[in-house]
Amino acid sequence: MSEKLTLKSKLLRAGDPWSVDLSELTPHLQADEARYRRDLENFLRRFAVTEDAGKIGAHDTVTVTCRSENPRFNREHVSFRAGLGLFSKELENALLGWPVGKTGEVTVKGQSVTVTVEAVRRERLPEPDDALAARCGLAYIRTGADILTYCRGKQFEEELEEAADEAYPALAGGIINASEFELDATEVAFANALTQKNLHIPEDLDEETARAIRESMANAGTFSLQCALLGMADLERCGKAPAREDYETYLSRFTDRGQTPDEARQAHPALEYLLNEVGGNYMDGLELLALQRLKEGVTL
Repeated sequence: MSEKLTLKSKLLRAGDPWSVDLSELTPHLQADEARYRRDLENFLRRFAVTEDAGKIGAHDTVTVTCRSENPRFNREHVSFRAGLGLFSKELENALLGWPVGKTGEVTVKGQSVTVTVEAVRRERLPEPDDALAARCGLAYIRTGADILTYCRGKQFEEELEEAADEAYPALAGGIINASEFELDATEVAFANALTQKNLHIPEDLDEETARAIRESMANAGTFSLQCALLGMADLERCGKAPAREDYETYLSRFTDRGQTPDEARQAHPALEYLLNEVGGNYMDGLELLALQRLKEGVTL
């Protein structure tokens, strides 16, 4: 097992992202119910199971053997989705309701076709409940109600993404304000210095404005360190705590550019990896969570 990465700074209590009030940033939209039903069905279909069925229903996967003078219908063990018309809409519709094992004749385009139903498989959609929410692997879906919220707002994702750009910094700030940290001064100083190093200021910007930007970002590293701690806690809960091998993968970016492993470690220590990668990924996840939270304003 790879060594787990840790920090001297500690997260003592994590704020609840679902308790942060985003009501002032949440648009109120009305969904098209038919579109919502389609989006919900498409979501559930990703987790569907296929089972044997006793008789043919619409959209079931059917396996049959056909005998006919028409070569198209003189085939063994042919499979198709009933009712879609990809094999023969006339034949498929004629077979609806037939049980497995039945042999009979149908007429297709004036020709007789003898059909034996060999197998029927039916897709069963799961219920949009808490158990499915736990299975779906999406951090911003915790409950069955979240699944419904996600699908209800899916038709508005493009316009909600713009609102989410404003909402997710408010979400991050609300989580951090509701959290409790014990920060190590050395790690804070490193994070602040890293923020300054990574700060991009256009060359044509006047010096006074550039200085004001640098001063406003002087303590931004504290925020980065807090995000890293929150991200580490999330990964720990998922059984994916940041490990030494993750850091080594991060370093490979720099060794691929010509640095030796020792040079890469010296220039890019593990703390930088936790700030940039773990903290950065945590913020990326908050963008998705903010989008999900804004979907709470979509009604039918």
